[in-house]
Amino acid sequence: MIERWPDRHYPESEDDVEAGLDALLARKDVCKGPVGVVGVSRGPYFAIRLAARRPRDIAAIVSYYGHFHNPNAPEPQQLFSIAPEVSRITTPMPMLISDADFELRRIVNGRAYYALYERGVAAELQMYPMARCAFDFRRDATPEKKIATRHARQRARAARAAHEARRRRALPVAEAGAGGWRGDAPGRPRARRLPWPRGARPTGASCAAPRPLRSAAGCAADARA
Repeated sequence: MIERWPDRHYPESEDDVEAGLDALLARKDVCKGPVGVVGVSRGPYFAIRLAARRPRDIAAIVSYYGHFHNPNAPEPQQLFSIAPEVSRITTPMPMLISDADFELRRIVNGRAYYALYERGVAAELQMYPMARCAFDFRRDATPEKKIATRHARQRARAARAAHEARRRRALPVAEAGAGGWRGDAPGRPRARRLPWPRGARPTGASCAAPRPLRSAAGCAADARA
């Protein structure tokens, strides 16, 4: 096992993540389709690497303040570029981060979002004010961090549900803009929005209604690092 707070990326640990994916796909009683990955911190870097190699097996990625560059790369390279996998994947991805996170992390998230958006990938960048790094599990959480945590979980569930609904209904994969998941960009097909159940819609969100993560369309896997 790697240290709790590793100082570098260990490429050999990517085999462990892929082994977890294979284990899920082998459980037909649990996973009946491509897997949805929830990545935290370095988890999204593992996830995009895996999605680039095995795009048919990854249905969606939810990124919590994720790395989008090799953590072993020199800092200037991490600041001014993104991992090459970002330019290859087509996996839908909501990206959740606080505006008080590390500057390098915020910048690389922004660069990754623009790169995905320009290629028509269903990407969404949600930034939470008055929240710090790792806002979703801090013991010293302020009321604002608690709201951000709740909203982030709703966005993750909603984005996943929207993607699964498109798969079930054979709707075109839409892109996500500042207002949420939509398909109204010039020259792109328009996707229908699913209604929210009464009382379930969070303020400011425009994703599809949240549904259980486990479903016939796939299952969720944590890629925490």
